[in-house]
Amino acid sequence: MNINRQMFSATARPAWFGLLLVCLFVVWASAGRGRATTVQSAVEGTWSIEPRRKDDNKIQLSLVVKTSDGNHNYGRPFELSELPGLTREQLASPQTDVAFRLVREAGDFAFTGTFRAGLGAGHFKFTPSQSFIAAMRVRGYDNLSEDKLFSAATINVTTSGIDALKAAGFPDLTLEEVFKTAIFQVTPDFIREMRSLGFKDLGIEELVKARIFKITPEFAREMSALGFKDLGLEELVKARIHKITPEFAREMSALGFDNLGMEDLIKARIFKVTPEFVRQVSDLGFGRQPLETLVKLQIFKITPAFVREIRAVGLQNMTIEDFVKFKIHKIDADFINRARAKGYAATDPEELVRLRIHNSREL
Repeated sequence: MNINRQMFSATARPAWFGLLLVCLFVVWASAGRGRATTVQSAVEGTWSIEPRRKDDNKIQLSLVVKTSDGNHNYGRPFELSELPGLTREQLASPQTDVAFRLVREAGDFAFTGTFRAGLGAGHFKFTPSQSFIAAMRVRGYDNLSEDKLFSAATINVTTSGIDALKAAGFPDLTLEEVFKTAIFQVTPDFIREMRSLGFKDLGIEELVKARIFKITPEFAREMSALGFKDLGLEELVKARIHKITPEFAREMSALGFDNLGMEDLIKARIFKVTPEFVRQVSDLGFGRQPLETLVKLQIFKITPAFVREIRAVGLQNMTIEDFVKFKIHKIDADFINRARAKGYAATDPEELVRLRIHNSREL
């Protein structure tokens, strides 16, 4: 299976795209490519390191492994303390040779190479842990290939983590599920907190989804405190997808929208009915309008600029419905000025609509 295994990326991507890459990676890793690992088995490849733009305390480590079906890339941020043998002084050096390690229960990575002014590159060798292989076999995960072991080390699968999940009520996880819990940090503490909030029957896939969309216990509690009680996981996921934050809900409430349900807030987000837009409409003299009217304004692109443009040619008492009709019939200030140049009074909104319908060729 020819799959790009770049599990983590320093470049921002949509949540669904990250999920797709991770799922493809897990499918590849759990499919068991390659031969079963022996004592002599090892994986070799190249590495590179660059600074993290948004976090000076971390570095971005990327690994490339060459196989018969092409290059496969891995990358994720690390604390410098996770890489014994590598120092901050070496990172900043104009040029220096380095040798450092990454120790995982599934095996050890040994790195050699060179740093030049914050950028590093070189070769690595991954040696699987025979004690990890034996411990996994005892837990029912037998015949682990080189690829599986390499992947387990990359995402830091531990036997203690598997045991803890078993104690939390998940005794029969597949290797694919074990990998997902490690990737998305589905820990016993997270499971307990979610259960304490009423999410008692979530399976591993649902807990993974909660992690992907950042459905944290704190987020669930904040939404509940705002009156959104008894929301299910899917509703909270929709809230995250549409950026229904506690701050957004509070701002809308402060503008008089006290009784909006979750679907109403989602509709507001979809049609860009933001607190700023609500204030703009009010400042134009329309006062506080219901959500459906504000949505209509956005659907027909009745912007503050358009309202001011129409008022500037003398139509000062237009209602929102008048503006909607103008948009439907493509009446703007230029059309009004052309009508007046032809001798039409063009001061009544209904007259202008009839004029557009019946005299469009003339104007």
